[in-house]
Amino acid sequence: MNWSMTFMRNVDNFLPYGTLERRAEVPIRNYSAIFDQKTKLLLGLLKIAITPNRREQYVEELHHAGLEVDIYGGRGIKELHLPRFRTEAAKKTLNRYKFYLSFENINCEDYVSEKLFSNYNYDVIKVEQTTSVCFPNNSYIDTSDVCGVYLFILFSLFSKFST
Repeated sequence: MNWSMTFMRNVDNFLPYGTLERRAEVPIRNYSAIFDQKTKLLLGLLKIAITPNRREQYVEELHHAGLEVDIYGGRGIKELHLPRFRTEAAKKTLNRYKFYLSFENINCEDYVSEKLFSNYNYDVIKVEQTTSVCFPNNSYIDTSDVCGVYLFILFSLFSKFST
């Protein structure tokens, strides 16, 4: 017998990396106030300079559009280092930003890293290049969704000129 077990949904034994569960009670929060208190626009984590999915070109296009992207991981204009994930220092850093470019090095169907799951603990809007269907609709901006990208650009430009 030849069985396979992996994160992909089309295998004999599906073994997901993680799960998201719907809360029984949704906390009441003023997301407009949270968004307005942000002091930074865009954060990206890029440790690898050249990637198969060309995420660095997407970031370059954002720069050309006049949007400031703070790149952590040593691949930006200024070398910024993010504190280790799941620490208060990382939470404080991430929560200063309105948007987080949550891109993998490559796009692989159904694959997501732990960073995508842990980012739901932060008050930041995720912008993703993903082929995954495991995240709830409207919980992130998908770069392949024209309407989502349009809204992202509008928010970014509004933020840039309203401060």
